[in-house]
Amino acid sequence: NLRKYSLKIIKEPLIEISENKTVRHNPLKLASTIYSLVLGKIKLWNRGIKVYKYIFGPVPSRRLGVSLGVDLVMSKTCNLNCIYCECGSTTKFYNRRDSYINIDRLIEEVKDILQNLTPDYITFSGSGEPTLNKDIGIIIKKIRKIYSGKIAVITNSTLLNDSYVREALEEADLIIPSLDAISEDIFEKINRPIEGLHAKNILDGMTKFLSETKKEVYLEI
Repeated sequence: NLRKYSLKIIKEPLIEISENKTVRHNPLKLASTIYSLVLGKIKLWNRGIKVYKYIFGPVPSRRLGVSLGVDLVMSKTCNLNCIYCECGSTTKFYNRRDSYINIDRLIEEVKDILQNLTPDYITFSGSGEPTLNKDIGIIIKKIRKIYSGKIAVITNSTLLNDSYVREALEEADLIIPSLDAISEDIFEKINRPIEGLHAKNILDGMTKFLSETKKEVYLEI
């Protein structure tokens, strides 16, 4: 019951809730949280907010409508350190595909929030590069069993050279790859990649992916 709680936005990037419960957010996630509260999609009960580990939002998106975010990696698990990243600087570089998360817990969280929300898209993005999760194709298949809507993947395109990644992405409805630079000099300045990763890797992978995929693609340049 929202009337039991006083919601107040203050100058610092956080939300205050009565009964001495405070939930901190970065400025971008603050907007998403307020949107969720207004819709009543985050469950409030006697003493606070229900916390999800792997999902966030819903986020109002111009392209995707109401988008429920899914985070498939640990915070800032990435092979780039882009100067514009809303999640901040990459604290530790990763370029090895791994499981990273508890799939069963993720599916339970998605089931729980879908009781009160029907998003236009479930979107794999979050605080790192989602294709670094080697189980991304399996996870999409599992979500398909409990969700009849569309699934999108936002990727930095660095792993599109990997045939297993391209195959897994075919499980999604929409793939949104990014291409920031085609020259090594600009790539180094803007994306600040892990050692050994080059713009040519992305161009080669993008070419293979676009020639093979049968899914919808929004290329971000």
